[in-house]
Amino acid sequence: MGAGKAETRRVLTPAELESLTDAWSIWIGEAATPGRRLARLRLHLFFLLARFGGLRLAEIASFTPSQLDLATGYLRLEDRGLFMPAGAMRAARRILALAEAGNPEFLRLDSGFLRRAFYGVAELAGLPPALCAPRALRYARANELLAMRMPLELVARSLGFKNPLQLAALFPPACENADNSPNSLAGLVLRLEAGQRSARLLIELAPGTYLQVISPLADLLAIEPRPGHAARLHIPPACIFPAANFPDSENRLACALADITGDQFEICLTLGLGSRLKLQAVMSPLVTDFTKFRPGKNFAVHIPPHLIRLR
Repeated sequence: MGAGKAETRRVLTPAELESLTDAWSIWIGEAATPGRRLARLRLHLFFLLARFGGLRLAEIASFTPSQLDLATGYLRLEDRGLFMPAGAMRAARRILALAEAGNPEFLRLDSGFLRRAFYGVAELAGLPPALCAPRALRYARANELLAMRMPLELVARSLGFKNPLQLAALFPPACENADNSPNSLAGLVLRLEAGQRSARLLIELAPGTYLQVISPLADLLAIEPRPGHAARLHIPPACIFPAANFPDSENRLACALADITGDQFEICLTLGLGSRLKLQAVMSPLVTDFTKFRPGKNFAVHIPPHLIRLR
């Protein structure tokens, strides 16, 4: 291998991830006593956090139920937040609904014991234990999201990778398929109201940050968005306007102006947990005084719901 060339990381394939997930369910069902089943259920919760949340081992070991919004599936971590998939949340809700889950000791486990449990279920599934450890599952989740065409920067932010190029070097084939187009967003579908020709959706980007989307029904046939499921959005640059022109509008978001190049703007939307997301923008013709728009200046933008596209 040539010097300076990164080596592609071997991770579980989608089929292997599915086999591992099934093996955990079988392992729980084979528990000989109620006490052993309870112990396996709490280990299964940690597996869900690693498998579908991509959490670091330290984050799994310090997890508390208050971090997870059981209604929306939003998981709050120290440096970021992310949405857990609907299927994982159904299992997590059942575990956290147990009477024993209210005991602080329920989720306190030794990290070494946790690793050994992960290795044991991996052997039952006939998979290499090293590829089923918490850290390996974190990388497998990154590769899986990239293969699902989630933008590289969104994957890096949701999993807590400081440098997206780290993932690009580890998983070049998946990154080639990722949707890395500008102005890509991801969120959770909270509500969907379908009419005869169009549907209105409420998307939560982060706690307290929402977007209304109005989409033709024909555009949703291949996507089939459902409440509780994640959605990818695309915002055309030309659809961003100063919110002062729409004082009572929906889709009014706080932002800061990051850069100006000619008539092209780059803005940073303020999302939950103090995170920000950069978007490209073209200012509305309604704006006549551009002196108010300088890099670092805080203002608000309006994103028309009918111009947002689900992907």
